[in-house]
Amino acid sequence: MRTLVNIISLAFFILIIPYPVSAQEVDMDFGKFSEEELSARVYEKDSSASAVILGDFGYCDFTYNDVGGLQFNFTRRTSGNFLMATLGLDETGALSGTVTASRKCHMAMLERKKIHEKQVSNNKQEEDLASEPNQWEIRNYEITGLENPGEPLKENYEVTLKDYYQAAGNLIYLNPIITGRMETNPFKLETRKFPVDLPYQFNDTYMLNFTIPEGYEIDEQPENIAVALPNEAGVYYYTIKQRGNLLQVTSKVDIKKRKFMAEDYPYLKEFFGMMVAKTAEQIVLKKN
Repeated sequence: MRTLVNIISLAFFILIIPYPVSAQEVDMDFGKFSEEELSARVYEKDSSASAVILGDFGYCDFTYNDVGGLQFNFTRRTSGNFLMATLGLDETGALSGTVTASRKCHMAMLERKKIHEKQVSNNKQEEDLASEPNQWEIRNYEITGLENPGEPLKENYEVTLKDYYQAAGNLIYLNPIITGRMETNPFKLETRKFPVDLPYQFNDTYMLNFTIPEGYEIDEQPENIAVALPNEAGVYYYTIKQRGNLLQVTSKVDIKKRKFMAEDYPYLKEFFGMMVAKTAEQIVLKKN
């Protein structure tokens, strides 16, 4: 009799209890699924499912073969920005050229949201770019990937920056990082008792191809550096290369983990402080 009561109680727990805690009906399907379906990164507005997405760690899949058996494969998903500018001084003395930008994962999602809000207010993305403090003039603006959340968001345009550099006598002072420069260190505390949780891993790359004006030469330039966080948690490097009258500047940061313990905080603060200081340095051109 006791055994029968135990079986009935167990059946009641299995069949009855789950129903009150089910937030929504779950659709089930079998077979081969697309990458978009497996990524589970896009939700309709007002969906309760979006509340559970706390951080984008990456994605995983399973494969099976007769030799290795069941294999578990994990791929780190990294948000990132890539921007390449090709610029020179035009006949008016303004900095002018082309810009190619690409954003992926979380960075692309944030930019899509910002662009959507502009469209609702009848504003345009190129008008937002033109609001940069150095009087950007945007021409031939193109954007791709806006309606496809699974793809990178890409922008291409021509730009003229008026009053960007400073001239003093026969010298020109120019910061080669024309946009996206980190101006303050986000880590301001001297010490920290709790871990630092970043919302996502990220990789930002900035490249500038700058044509040195005829009759000028490099008088001063920032030194090349490469710094790394302990345990390969991140790396930053800044390099300048010159080939003839073409100057190539590269600034790249790659943060490879999301959580940093309290004992890692001094290294993290110093790491970002070095980035802020380095991207504030200027190139000095001197007229022959």
